[in-house]
Amino acid sequence: MNRIANIAGLTVLSLAITACEDIYEGEPVQHIDIPVQLKASVTPFDRDEPETLHTSQSLGVFMTPSDSENGITGSTCMEMVTDKEGNLSRKGIDEEFLYPTGVQKVSFICYTPYVSSPGPDNILAIDVTTPASAAASDYLYAASRNKYPAMSPVKLNLGHILSSVCFNVTPGEGFSTADMQQMTLTIEESISKAGFALNDGTFALSPDNGDITLSTSAQGDRVTGLVIPQQCSLVLKCSVGEMDFHKRLGSFRFEGGHRYVYDMLVAVPGIEITLREIEDWKVEVYD
Repeated sequence: MNRIANIAGLTVLSLAITACEDIYEGEPVQHIDIPVQLKASVTPFDRDEPETLHTSQSLGVFMTPSDSENGITGSTCMEMVTDKEGNLSRKGIDEEFLYPTGVQKVSFICYTPYVSSPGPDNILAIDVTTPASAAASDYLYAASRNKYPAMSPVKLNLGHILSSVCFNVTPGEGFSTADMQQMTLTIEESISKAGFALNDGTFALSPDNGDITLSTSAQGDRVTGLVIPQQCSLVLKCSVGEMDFHKRLGSFRFEGGHRYVYDMLVAVPGIEITLREIEDWKVEVYD
């Protein structure tokens, strides 16, 4: 009797080991009722200004087989909501969210704010022309690829797809704080519209340039805005009262998720702008 029990136990152990080998090394296997657990967090523009997802904030989530040649094309975008810990659940649906059967690995694409129709080919329309349109285009995005179906949560680290610019303004000779409160700062003839492909996280830049109006704080000491990641040379127009100043910044590459902070002195006969060094950026040094 004991011998039969031992043989049965070894058989079960052998099957378990074989199943594990199939999951991690062999052909796709049938997974039965494995619930998907997702947990989201946010990487902010500035580590000194942390960002969190709001409770019940809606996110769009795609789940596709990792070996799919079409990526998320043809896949359904699910609306999911967060709890206070960042855990995601399907909005308005009580049934469990399960991994697909017969698939070895899956990939997740996540973005917020959620839109029911991301557009043809799952491309989000981006417009940073005005402060209002820029705020509406300030999407957070995460891609987590090649995940084995498992009981542990898949972590989705969302980051801003756009670049942030911030000008700390100081009035110089001929100007006052009151003048700075009425100041308008515009980026002239820059790429202000694009499409963002959710499938691979890339931008398709518009061939038409336009002006980007930035937002001036009530105190007049700070001007902020969002720009589309690109290699470019910005031309700034600073309007104070009846005076216009123009300043061209050197060619620079703006990366998504980064904040670029400038010190800006407004004085007669012009403006001076310097880019602050950011300590936690990696700087390549060449011999």
